[in-house]
Amino acid sequence: MQNSELYKFITSLCRKRRIKIDYLIKTCNFSRSTLYRYMKGISVMPVEAENKLIAALKMDETERQAFQHLTELTAIDESLLKARHTLDRFVFDLPQTEQSKPVNLVYYDREKYYRSLHEIWNVVLRNVKCPNFSCDIKIVNCVDPVILKQLSNFLEQLFASSISSDVEHLLTFVNKDYEQNLNAFISIITMLPLAVYKNYSAFYNHSNSSVAQSSLFQDTIIIKTAYLQDENNVLQYYWLSFLNGELSNCAAFQDDYLYSFLMDNYNHLKKAYTTPLCNSSGMEMHTKALLTIAQDTDAYLLKPNNCYDKIPMECWFSIKDRMYNEMGALLTGLRDESGDPAEAIQFYAEHFQERIKLTYRNKHTDVYCKDGLLEMVQTGKIADHMEGMPPFSPEELRSILEYIRDRNLDPNDSYEFYLTEKNIFDNGLVIVIYKGKGIIVEYTKENRQKTANNVFIESSELNQIFIDYIENHIPKFHALSKEDATEFINSLINKYTT
Repeated sequence: MQNSELYKFITSLCRKRRIKIDYLIKTCNFSRSTLYRYMKGISVMPVEAENKLIAALKMDETERQAFQHLTELTAIDESLLKARHTLDRFVFDLPQTEQSKPVNLVYYDREKYYRSLHEIWNVVLRNVKCPNFSCDIKIVNCVDPVILKQLSNFLEQLFASSISSDVEHLLTFVNKDYEQNLNAFISIITMLPLAVYKNYSAFYNHSNSSVAQSSLFQDTIIIKTAYLQDENNVLQYYWLSFLNGELSNCAAFQDDYLYSFLMDNYNHLKKAYTTPLCNSSGMEMHTKALLTIAQDTDAYLLKPNNCYDKIPMECWFSIKDRMYNEMGALLTGLRDESGDPAEAIQFYAEHFQERIKLTYRNKHTDVYCKDGLLEMVQTGKIADHMEGMPPFSPEELRSILEYIRDRNLDPNDSYEFYLTEKNIFDNGLVIVIYKGKGIIVEYTKENRQKTANNVFIESSELNQIFIDYIENHIPKFHALSKEDATEFINSLINKYTT
């Protein structure tokens, strides 16, 4: 889109530095028409052209960041720009102060009252200890970060207090609505650890228009509670409707017919949804599925440090020789279907060899962080180090670092990595994007491995968001230069592996 601010910015720098347009044309090797198309935002400026202008105009760091922000606005629409900033908060775990804001509602229970969402949750929770208590909850969207945070906290309290509670969550990915899609994705990732209680199920679908546009199911929660009170069976229902930009509503009622009406509409809607592919049954099923998905497609990784397919085979041969001898009973975590740890080791060695081959056949782009690589060389372990696998030795770590460094510098190798100053996923996630296929999310922290180890979401909309973020946003605003990244890798090699 055209960008008058970019034109003003460049011309003001020219005046400040007393640089004439003809000098830019000659120095940058642009035609006059090309330069003006770039300056006015009529044409998207390639990174090479950006770098030429940065050098020609002698921009300092502040000016460079402002310039690249303006060129970013030229290349994308507002929805995608918001999605990039949402991903910044998600990937780098940046604080979101708005999540602590109260959510207020009009509460209908024969009369109208004003209540906070926290008070509504307490109304439900105070009956948990009643005899024969049960709770059934249906959620449609509700992906606003403020609502999601409070909803997650409520459900965790509910599940911890009652084994007779079940929750279904319907989430919609909408064509070209990047922010809605990203919030739906974050909702799945945020809520799925609740599956440790076996009571939470997430479903998703793709649509050309948002369910949130429906008057009945905008952002809705339907709650049914049942319990025994003074020897009487009580059925109490709640219908929460969150209205964007307006005061939300909650109706408390005991009318079975109204509840049946809502459930008939909900169940009709649910037919269009599918469930994410979740796996908590061990590494072997996951590794086989991963190899199948990874065939003939480009891959993008967001992780603090190396993935298994960026560890050279000589390291796998080296570590395999000592795994069984050194670790003994700990290898139970690596048993394959035959129950033999030795066969399991062989299976994983062959599997990783196949995955490494794919990184030469297909384009692979990784995003690591400095602290992640530092932790790897200090502990000998990667973020999702397999249970039962010993740490890498200093010699193996040296090979691993040299491997990604040399491939990143090789102009004939399609592999590249970006290195960030900020930490990536302190919350223990790993995300792999397979172009045109979907996204795999792995949980690496111990508390999350008790739930689903990984989730696969098939979504071209999410693919587009994450690939744009890694290809266009990370290099400009977060990544070190290739020279600085190489220097950092060399410093780790010299300090920790010699």
